[in-house]
Amino acid sequence: MGIFRRIAREQQRVVEGRQRLPELAEALKIQLNAFDEIQNPQNPNFERDNIPEHLRKLVKASQVRRDESIKLNLYDYAALFSTIHCRIYLRLNQEVLVGIKSPSVRLGVYGNYELSSLHSDVRYLAWGVNKAGVDPREYWECKEMVDLYQSRIIDYAKSKMINGSVQVIDDFVHPPREAEVRWIDYEKYLLPPTNLMTPPVQPLKD
Repeated sequence: MGIFRRIAREQQRVVEGRQRLPELAEALKIQLNAFDEIQNPQNPNFERDNIPEHLRKLVKASQVRRDESIKLNLYDYAALFSTIHCRIYLRLNQEVLVGIKSPSVRLGVYGNYELSSLHSDVRYLAWGVNKAGVDPREYWECKEMVDLYQSRIIDYAKSKMINGSVQVIDDFVHPPREAEVRWIDYEKYLLPPTNLMTPPVQPLKD
């Protein structure tokens, strides 16, 4: 019976994906337009569009649509929303990325939420390359930036280490409270998850 349930779920995803394509296509059009505007100095609203509050809204919107797309196995849409999410988030945190500013992030029991979301971007871009013909340059460019950002977060976490342990916030309890975890056990949560498959992407040719 298990295999028939899986087939039924896949068919349901296909049907729902087709039904929601117009909605997701319109959302992608809007977000790509917003993405272009924040990079265009000739845009009359360039300064307004680049204020952190506006960028954070775009980051959240692209993440929501990315997650909706991957649940429906719409690999091309998930990859494009991932690109938008990754690039805008790292634009918002550009000073951290280039090492000018120290990260201001929350270290949770299982790592950092925003970094985990960037790892998802890279994974969904890999699926987009393999399943939907997405340009591998998008994967490699985002992966390179995410790897660099990841190193900044790891360095930040290490700087908080005392006697081999780091203080984190356990938000699985109410109210959230501080907890102490050994760095040797914690570092893996700041790396891409090993239990989720990421298909290989061929390196770019020079």
